[in-house]
Amino acid sequence: MKLIQLFACAFTLACVQMAAAQQAIVERIQFPAGQSGTTINASLTGYESVEYLLGARAGQRMVVEMFPSNPSTYFNIFAPGNRPGQGAAMYVAATNGLRFDGVLPSNGDYRVQVFINRNAARRNESTNYTLNVRIGGAAPSQDFADGLSGGPDFWEVFGVSQSLNVRAAPSTNAQVVMGLLNGTVVRNMGCRRSEGRVWCQVSQVGGGVTGWAASQYLREAAAPSASTRPAVDSANVMRVAGVPSDDVLNVRSGPGTGNPIVGALANGDPVNVIGCQRAGNTRWCEIEMITDMRERGWVAGRYLSAAATSPPNSPPAVSVQEQACLRAVTIETNNPDVVLLGSSFSQAGTEVLVGVGPQRAPWQCIAYSDGSTTRPMSMRN
Repeated sequence: MKLIQLFACAFTLACVQMAAAQQAIVERIQFPAGQSGTTINASLTGYESVEYLLGARAGQRMVVEMFPSNPSTYFNIFAPGNRPGQGAAMYVAATNGLRFDGVLPSNGDYRVQVFINRNAARRNESTNYTLNVRIGGAAPSQDFADGLSGGPDFWEVFGVSQSLNVRAAPSTNAQVVMGLLNGTVVRNMGCRRSEGRVWCQVSQVGGGVTGWAASQYLREAAAPSASTRPAVDSANVMRVAGVPSDDVLNVRSGPGTGNPIVGALANGDPVNVIGCQRAGNTRWCEIEMITDMRERGWVAGRYLSAAATSPPNSPPAVSVQEQACLRAVTIETNNPDVVLLGSSFSQAGTEVLVGVGPQRAPWQCIAYSDGSTTRPMSMRN
C-alpha cells in the first residue's frame, strides 16, 4: 500500500510540475521614458510560452517583429478581450510571417503570445529570441490607389516565411483562396483599410483568382516580361503522375473543381507549367498542353511531377528540389522511410509533399533551385 501511495505521489508531483511548465508567463511591456518601443531578449524551452501585455489606443500603429534562434518559434497577437484559448488571434506569425505592422482596431490591452511550435516543443527544443515592439501615432487614413488612379500596377510578394494568404475578402476571417510565394508578381486592383490594417486586392497576371492580401507583404514591382513565362521544353516541363490506371486527370478552365472540364491527361503526358496557386485546400497549376494547339487549362498540382526527360511509360524522375525536400524531411523526422507524394512548381520555389512512415504522414517543405529548403512542417499539426 505504501509503495502504491509513493508512486501516486510521484505521479501527482510530475503532473503538477508539467502543468506549471506549460502555464504561460504573463508580463506587461513598459517602454523606457521618452521612447515609443522596446526590445525584449528571452528564451523558451518545450511547451513554455510567454504572453506580453501592451496597452494601446485605436488607430495607433503597432509593429512587432521577432528574431528567434529556433525557426519553430512564432508569435500570435490578440486584440483586447481575446486571449489564447478564448478567442481568435488577430495576427498569426506562423502563416503571415515574423513581422506585424498594422493599425490597431480598439483601445485596451493587446496580448503578444510567444511560443515554440508543437512539433519542436514535444522534442523539448529551446529557443532564444529577440522581440521588438513599437507603438506609433495615428496612421494615415487614405486608401491606396490602384494602377489606373496613380498607384502601382503590380505588386511583388516579399517577407513571408511560407506563403502569403490571399483571402476572399479583406478580413483575417475570410476564406483563403490561394497562397503566394515570395517573388510572385500580381496585379494591383486597389487597396483599402479593414480591421486595422491595409488590404490590397490582387489578381494573377494574365487572369485567374482574385483576392485580398495584407499590404505589409507587398511591394511595388515592374510589369512581368514575356521572358518570365516558362518556355516549352524548358525545366518547367512536368509529367502527369499518380492518376489511377483506370482514370484520367481532368483539365479545367480555372483553379477549382467547379470550373468546366476542357480536356483530359493520362499518366506520363508532358505539360508546360505556367504557374501554381492554392485554391482552398488544393494546389492548382495552370498548364499548357504540349500539342500543336497548345491548349491551356488548370490541373490539381499533386498529379504533376518534374520529369521533363523521362519517357512517357517510365516512372517520373525526382527533381533536385524534390530530392532536397526528401533529405530535409528525413533529417527532420529522423525517419528514412519517406516517399514523394507530389510537388507544385512556381517561379519562386517548389512546394513538395513528402509521406513519412508506413502511414505516409504528410510533410511539406519548399525547395529552391539552389537545393536549399525551408524547414519541413507536418501537415497534421
